[in-house]
Amino acid sequence: MGRVQMDRPASSIEIDSGRLPTIKGLNGAHHFITEVLGVPVTRNLIRTATESKRLRRFKISAHNWYSEADLYEWVLSLRNSGGDAA
Repeated sequence: MGRVQMDRPASSIEIDSGRLPTIKGLNGAHHFITEVLGVPVTRNLIRTATESKRLRRFKISAHNWYSEADLYEWVLSLRNSGGDAA
C-alpha cells in the first residue's frame, strides 16, 4: 500500500528564521557571539545572563536553545548608555 499524497495549503504565517531556536547550549551561543558576531565575551557572562534571565532562551528537552536574534539583541544590551558628549 502506498502513501497518500495530500496537498497542503500555503502557510499563512511568515517565519523569521532568526527568531527560531537554532543554537544549542552555552558552547553554541559562545561560538555564535565570538565567531559570527565577533564580540569577545566569556562563557561565564553568557551563563550568568541566562540564569538571571537577561538573555532569553528556549528550554527544549532539558537543554537551553538560543535564537540568533536573541543573542544579537543581548549583545546590543551590553552597551553602556553614555551621557551627552557636550
